Amino acid sequence: MNPSQPVKRSRMSFKLSCAAVITLLAAAVLPRVIRTTAAQERPNPSNSTLSLVCFGYVDVEGGLLEIPAETDGKITSLMVQDGDKVDQGEALVKLDDTSAKAAVLQAEASVRAAQAEVSRIQIEERLHEVRIKQQQAITAAAEESVSGAQLQVQVVQQQIVAERATKLDLAVAESQVKHLRAMLQVQQLKLDELRAIDRTPDHELAVANVDQVKAKLIEAQAALDRCIIRAPSDGRILRLRCSAGEIMRTAQPLLLFVRDAPLIVRAFVEQEFIGRLRDVEKVKLENEFVPDLQYSGTIIRRAEHLTKSRPFPGELPTLEETRGQEVVIQFDHPSASILLGQGMRVIVGDWSGKNPGKL
Repeated sequence: MNPSQPVKRSRMSFKLSCAAVITLLAAAVLPRVIRTTAAQERPNPSNSTLSLVCFGYVDVEGGLLEIPAETDGKITSLMVQDGDKVDQGEALVKLDDTSAKAAVLQAEASVRAAQAEVSRIQIEERLHEVRIKQQQAITAAAEESVSGAQLQVQVVQQQIVAERATKLDLAVAESQVKHLRAMLQVQQLKLDELRAIDRTPDHELAVANVDQVKAKLIEAQAALDRCIIRAPSDGRILRLRCSAGEIMRTAQPLLLFVRDAPLIVRAFVEQEFIGRLRDVEKVKLENEFVPDLQYSGTIIRRAEHLTKSRPFPGELPTLEETRGQEVVIQFDHPSASILLGQGMRVIVGDWSGKNPGKL
């Protein structure tokens, strides 16, 4: 055995021990160095020559839409699949509409019955006018009879003077006048009774009933329409969240929908850097995970209030609270490589990244 071998082993063990200690020290010190360096290199908001990088995600105006079921029911058919392009008003999902159709038929029958009642009352109103005219004629005839009887009394009185009639004849004539006057009074009361009858409330009530049942018909038709879920605008189906035969509840999401609108980037700029964007219009946009994919964009809107930072799609919320301004950016030249929800870096000012790509 070579006497120098134990010495070599001892030196190697010492070197390994030193390396381990250096590694541990580096692990403890390096994060502080990185944080210190990052703090030193953090852009000064008052220095407009430095670049500013903030983060956002790809979206569309109005955001993605969760299209829900508008009524309870069983799905009878699906008219679309994931990725389908649809036009505004196009049928997407159909729910069982048996009960809704029955309600519409019942409401339509109620409308017809109410309209028939209005027609009947209108006929009654016309007949009532005819009855009044008839009673007026009867009353007028009764008045003539009374006038004739009174003339007869005068004739009998003259005949008594000429001794061609007796007092008995006069009494009979006067009795006839009284009888005819009583009959005239009866006919006049009947006429007053007919004139006192007002058919207007009946007519108004019938018309109101028609309006009421028509309202129920509109509700029934709306319930029937809710059995078919239609596209709110031109757009694309991102994902179906239901299947045929499934029983859905009101407001339960059926599918994820995106409008046919230009893609935008919603970025969050921390409060201390808002001043850097005051006079900025053009920015650079970079795919957060593929730096080679870069685009140019234009700031089209800045929020007029500050909000708390919120997680981007796919990120979990944090306990740290940061306030800032939402900035909406439109792509100058949209590309098929841009996907909804993907993270984007928004670069303001000069950018000297390793993979600048082509704008």
